[in-house]
Amino acid sequence: MKSLVCYVLPDQVLVASSPEEIRSVPVNGAEEVITTAHPHQLFVILSRPLLSMRQLKFPFSQSQAINLALPVELEDLLPRPPEEYLHQWFYLNRSRNSADILVVSVERQQLQPWLELKRKLGLKLVLTSDSFLLHSLTGPLLPVSDCWVTLVGADYLLSNLIEGGRLSGSFSFFGKHPDQRQVFLQTLKSQKDLPFFWLGPEKERLALDLGKDKLPFPEPGPDQDSQDWLVRQPLIQTARIPPLRLVALTSTPTGPVFRDVVLALIFLALVVGMTIPYFQIPEMKNKVETVTQTMNQLFTATCPDVRRIVDPVTQIKERLREKKQTSSEVLPAISVLKVMTSFVEAIPDTLVSSLEVTHFILTGSSSLFISGRLDNLTQLETLKTSLTNSASFLSVTVGDISFDKDRNVSFNLMLKLP
Repeated sequence: MKSLVCYVLPDQVLVASSPEEIRSVPVNGAEEVITTAHPHQLFVILSRPLLSMRQLKFPFSQSQAINLALPVELEDLLPRPPEEYLHQWFYLNRSRNSADILVVSVERQQLQPWLELKRKLGLKLVLTSDSFLLHSLTGPLLPVSDCWVTLVGADYLLSNLIEGGRLSGSFSFFGKHPDQRQVFLQTLKSQKDLPFFWLGPEKERLALDLGKDKLPFPEPGPDQDSQDWLVRQPLIQTARIPPLRLVALTSTPTGPVFRDVVLALIFLALVVGMTIPYFQIPEMKNKVETVTQTMNQLFTATCPDVRRIVDPVTQIKERLREKKQTSSEVLPAISVLKVMTSFVEAIPDTLVSSLEVTHFILTGSSSLFISGRLDNLTQLETLKTSLTNSASFLSVTVGDISFDKDRNVSFNLMLKLP
């Protein structure tokens, strides 16, 4: 067999050996199917709930500087340490002095079975996600550069946020209940009031109030779903499959103080770098590419009196310790108990019995990261509204939303503290 496609959903894997032959197998049964078929090439489409996607903003735009700062930024945004994931990032907006990026992260344990199959069977493995695949297929047909694009399935909604013609976010919902599906779509539209395009069965137009802007894609057959259309595309349009090239990030020390140090040093080095003469020397232009060289330049610009550089990160942290000891400034301490009390007081009485908090992480003195579970999206919207109205928090941002087999909502919140 030349090619095989596996569309990995939370509760099943759709396997396509040809555009006409698609079947569903349990997640733990996919390996046996692939081993029996022994394809030369395996396309693995990861569904949106298996990915983490986040937008980040930096006061610099060089890729080396972003790679250096990214592990520290993700430390506060992922439920587990960044080294337990593989990552890829993309520029959304880039100027000389700033950049907005989209970061995609996948847990190593999600990828390990597929990497092991690649090694064992000697096949070519192409990883992608349904979010990027949907964007690749629909992007050329969009009449505007800013909009929502939603794939409507019988029990799965996949909504891409397109800004400036680029994929800048993606959200998904598993469930068949029409009211919950409508709440999901209305919540997204309330976050970004943009034109809404969709593709899927015509019968869903009125049921979900999808509107008139349906994209011109084939209508699924009576025994087919929208996911069936998506899983066969790698066999039909191989050239338009956007591969994910996930890698581990450079390991660096983490923590609020170190984050401030790294970002400050990077920004300082970029400003100083505009005037450093060696950028005008042609033979030196191609020798300032590695992270090690960048770190050394940052350290030299900050501590010009130190002549011997052994470990710039350790040395700069030691310098900061010395400065802190000689400084008379007393930084205000934040009370963890006070923040926790403010959060508890802001929870509506109607949610007390439903809300389960799994992660409560205070990052420095500026933000609070919370992961938890609720019964449905309506309760999540109620919680967000209550926290937003609380004087204890400057802003509330909803991150990843996913659903378990019982349709309970798992969510991440980032709260800015005064």
